[in-house]
Amino acid sequence: MNEELDMHFVSGYCLAALLAYLIKVVCFVISTGISHYVAFNVLEALRLRVADAFLKAPLGEVYAHSIGEIKSVIIDKIEDIEPPLAHVVPEGAGHILLPIVCFIALLFVDVRVALASLLALPIGLVFMILTFVISGKNMEKYQKANASMSSMIVEYVEGIEVIKAFGKTGVSYEKFAGAICDYRDFVIEWLKSTWITMKLAFAFMPATLLGVVPVSILLVSKGSMTVSEMALSVMLAMSMVISMAKIEVFSNGLRQMQYTVLEIKKLWKDHSFITGCGRLI
Repeated sequence: MNEELDMHFVSGYCLAALLAYLIKVVCFVISTGISHYVAFNVLEALRLRVADAFLKAPLGEVYAHSIGEIKSVIIDKIEDIEPPLAHVVPEGAGHILLPIVCFIALLFVDVRVALASLLALPIGLVFMILTFVISGKNMEKYQKANASMSSMIVEYVEGIEVIKAFGKTGVSYEKFAGAICDYRDFVIEWLKSTWITMKLAFAFMPATLLGVVPVSILLVSKGSMTVSEMALSVMLAMSMVISMAKIEVFSNGLRQMQYTVLEIKKLWKDHSFITGCGRLI
């Protein structure tokens, strides 16, 4: 009789978990579909407005910008807005809510274990701030290097027929290859300057078990916590790991979006002929 009651008890919780998971999947599909629809419509409208502004602008103002800069703004920089709009808004809410719920549940299990789950968070935040400070110094240089490379690629591809006709293939290709190599070297050096702090940030931010496991073992050894409570604490702490890692990834995406918006606004501010597009941001 006890075994039958236990089976019914376990089966009920299993069905409830399955139902909750199916609801989560359905809500995720709906929210992601809506967010992608909105994001791509925003990108389309923004590109059309910028392109229309360039078409109506004086020729001298248009020639003041290189082909690579225009291509970088319309294609690359505006595209950087898509991931935060399409993913951070629907997914970020869930990844923020889950650690909060797990932390509250840990408080009910044991306050000391709940506080221990946050032990590695300040360390991860310190390394993340250091990464932002180091990379922020090179962000403007990166934008210029990207625009220069894009300009060289577009000019080389569009002028390949003229280049071949006048026998300038070697000289033009050397400039083309040089621009790409310069961009590659800059990006590699930039990543080398931040890879240690970035990896440490990604290691410590979601490391909830770093504090939960030793504190739980200590409490169990002193009789302040049962083994089942320890197992529950570890499972709750593990469920926070993915969300904490996602939050860190989303923060980088939001930071890139911030730089993109600032670059576009700066372009609009410097050249009054496209300030009317600023209503979209």
